[in-house]
Amino acid sequence: MTSRFQFVDDHRATFEVKRLCQVLDVNRSSYYKWLAGAETRAARQREDQVLAQEIRQVHGESGGAYGSPRVTAELRVSLFRFGGHHRCGGQAARAAS
Repeated sequence: MTSRFQFVDDHRATFEVKRLCQVLDVNRSSYYKWLAGAETRAARQREDQVLAQEIRQVHGESGGAYGSPRVTAELRVSLFRFGGHHRCGGQAARAAS
C-alpha cells in the first residue's frame, strides 16, 4: 500500500504539491517532514534487511529449534562479542517465521 505522502512525491512533477496535499487531505508541512526523513527510513530499512538475514542464519543453524527469545539472546551475544549494535527484539519473531 502506498502512503499518501508517497503518492504526493510520485506526482509532484505533474501537479503542484499544494494541490495534491489539499486533495489528499494531508498537511504540506507533514509531507515535507516525511520527505526530509526519506534517507533515514532507507537506512533503517537496509539495517532491518541485514538483521533479518542474521536472524534467519541463527534460526537455521539451530535447525529451526530456536524461537525468538533464544535467537535474540544469540544475536545479542554475537553482537556484543563483535562490538555491533542492532535492534533485535521484535525482529527475531518476524524473521524466523
